[in-house]
Amino acid sequence: MNRLQLPGRLTTAWLEAAARPVEVVVATRARDRIAASHSAWPQDGRGPADGLIDQGLPVHLVRATMLAHLAWLSEGTSGASPDSVDALTAALRTTFAPAVASTVDPVAEILQALSGNGQAYFDGKVLAANEALRLAGLRPFEPTSADIRAFTGTATMMVAAAALHAARLREVLVSALEGSGRAVLVAELSRSSELADAIERIEQVLLELPTFGAVGA
Repeated sequence: MNRLQLPGRLTTAWLEAAARPVEVVVATRARDRIAASHSAWPQDGRGPADGLIDQGLPVHLVRATMLAHLAWLSEGTSGASPDSVDALTAALRTTFAPAVASTVDPVAEILQALSGNGQAYFDGKVLAANEALRLAGLRPFEPTSADIRAFTGTATMMVAAAALHAARLREVLVSALEGSGRAVLVAELSRSSELADAIERIEQVLLELPTFGAVGA
């Protein structure tokens, strides 16, 4: 199992790797900053809502989001507790993945599942989150109000999604440049609605690349 040291540079390769169990180590100095930041936040507030959620977002995107959020927490400025870091690192070592229903506040839904609420995947099967945690050998996380704030209203999933799209686009471009041709590249990009509007501009750029003159369409 590969090991990622945080804080550190979080690459698209790591976000892709998070689809499978990964070992993440948060440095002691970072944990000290996390603890100091957490103690500075008032500890009142409500916990995450109970209730089941429907499966929605792809597991690989949810796990990439977990890793991206962990990387942010490791900076020690969010007010989250060291226990929240431990909950994420422990979950990432297994195949556990929260079943996130939507993109409205996905990180908050991740926190719900880590707390044993809602639903989660374990070994590819969707279960009640508390059962998935048990099978993964994990204990439900009990967040403080500062933890809840640190897992609410963040843009971590968008960062993870953008990185995964960039990684996929890089793969497609490399494949095209190695000989698959311009038509294959455009067809692949067409499958992503987020990139569809850019295809016309990308086509124009490709026409100007000397490499494509050699490869041909």
